[in-house]
Amino acid sequence: MTTPHGLLVLVAATALAAGCSNFRGNDGGSSLRPMTDPLRWAPHEGLALPVPRRYPSVTPVPGGAIVFGGIGASGPMGEAWRWDGARWQSLSGEGVPTGRIHHAAAWTGGELCIWGGEARGESLDDGACLNPSTDRWRPIGEVPLSARGAMASASNGREWILWGGRDADGNDLADGARYDTSTRRWTALPDGGPRARHGASTAVSPDGSRVLLWGGSGEALALGSEDAFVLELPTSRWIAVDLEGAPPARSGPVAVEVPSGLVAVGGEVASIFEWSTGRWRRLDPPPFSSRWGVTAVSAPTGVLLWGGRDETRVHDDGAVLDLASGRWTLLSPGETPGPRMDAVAIADAHQVLLLWGSNGEALLSEAFTLR
Repeated sequence: MTTPHGLLVLVAATALAAGCSNFRGNDGGSSLRPMTDPLRWAPHEGLALPVPRRYPSVTPVPGGAIVFGGIGASGPMGEAWRWDGARWQSLSGEGVPTGRIHHAAAWTGGELCIWGGEARGESLDDGACLNPSTDRWRPIGEVPLSARGAMASASNGREWILWGGRDADGNDLADGARYDTSTRRWTALPDGGPRARHGASTAVSPDGSRVLLWGGSGEALALGSEDAFVLELPTSRWIAVDLEGAPPARSGPVAVEVPSGLVAVGGEVASIFEWSTGRWRRLDPPPFSSRWGVTAVSAPTGVLLWGGRDETRVHDDGAVLDLASGRWTLLSPGETPGPRMDAVAIADAHQVLLLWGSNGEALLSEAFTLR
């Protein structure tokens, strides 16, 4: 999804991650070293953090990012926190949505909007929009979709697209809707697109006129890589995408939106879908084992992957992909955040802030920066 300039956001990449995407940052004076330079982790000192959680949404907004929801030690959390690059501010005022995970979240040009999700075994069909400057939430308009979680979500700032997901009975869904931010009205998406699935990844074209939907899980879909479609917003038409060069479904790929398209990494395969050609292109394979619960981020000149778990253990290593060369570089050894999966982080042009995560047994409460 396209989001405000000057900030980049990463989320824990899991099989259930609903389409949260990164965006194009350009602050005119980036001080984060190129991804091929030695980057080092350090404990983030002197910062009061929100309560640890897993599976929140992380959405870029002007001057920062908003973390909403997630699940903590006591269950689903219904609170929002804004990060401005230096400190946290609670935005959990009147009308804040109830606690949930696997919901859709988007910055729609002037508001943060939340809809759907899952809580305590139930699917949700409600939501609200927040004006960050006033810390006031308003109910979202009636959405022509049934209750669901883990739906794909993408926004170009003028429209918000929701598609697919799963209901409380575990049924995968194959319908969607689009939200006009100027009229605050919803309309149904056309039939004839991707097969039913949940947890699909999205990317928005540079001009905001097209949305890619790829990956996810569904009946007879493994991890959803057997088909992919682009939705043309002006014509409301689905167009099938050639999958030659894309990571295979069996590799459990994770995806990160980048300025030119979508980078997907699965097992020993890494590829990029490029808007300029409308096709996938193979990149150098990642220099680490296949795993799940990886944290993935789009940074100023590349993509960073960190941690995750395989069949043997939770890992404490990572690598960065330089988009210009298509090559990977292992992060320099030294003090690291330690083994963790499902971590959440926010990145701007100066640093990557890694939050929380799990060591496989318990939630972790600390934060680290990568510079």
